[in-house]
Amino acid sequence: MENAVARKSKADLLTESLWIFVAASLLHFGYTFTRFYPLSFICAVNESIWEHTKIVFFGALFYNLVQFLLKGKASPSLITGLAPALFSILLTVPFLYYGYTGMLGFHVFIVDLAIAWVSGLICQIVLYRVSGIEGCSRYQTLSLAFLFLLILVFFLFTWYPPRGLPLFVPGGRS
Repeated sequence: MENAVARKSKADLLTESLWIFVAASLLHFGYTFTRFYPLSFICAVNESIWEHTKIVFFGALFYNLVQFLLKGKASPSLITGLAPALFSILLTVPFLYYGYTGMLGFHVFIVDLAIAWVSGLICQIVLYRVSGIEGCSRYQTLSLAFLFLLILVFFLFTWYPPRGLPLFVPGGRS
């Protein structure tokens, strides 16, 4: 079963990353449109890179949770792969954004959108690669603990971000 999980077609990965992009796009405006406080923990509350990372993270988390629910039961190896997959978003969004803006000296809106999509794609690739590792399901508890830690960090840094770091400065995108 574990090796079968690792085999996903390129079309499946592209489709999944597109759905993650759609979910992240909705999360971008959820709090702004509603001002419903509980949504602030999963939606963007400002225009910082951290908040953009957060919406891709939660978009991917919600997409995969829905997939697990639709399939009835999630494979333990898929659950194990979820934390490293979602962690990849914390690396790719800032790395790609600061990489290209550092080279160009300014940001381009369409490239920013592409970063969200590419980060979702990388997340899904990591998910299926890790899930395909023989015996990875024995780390399911550790993976879930790490996932809860990541969620807690997002919740905490939404309203209490570290001061002085460009990653957390609204509008200080480059």
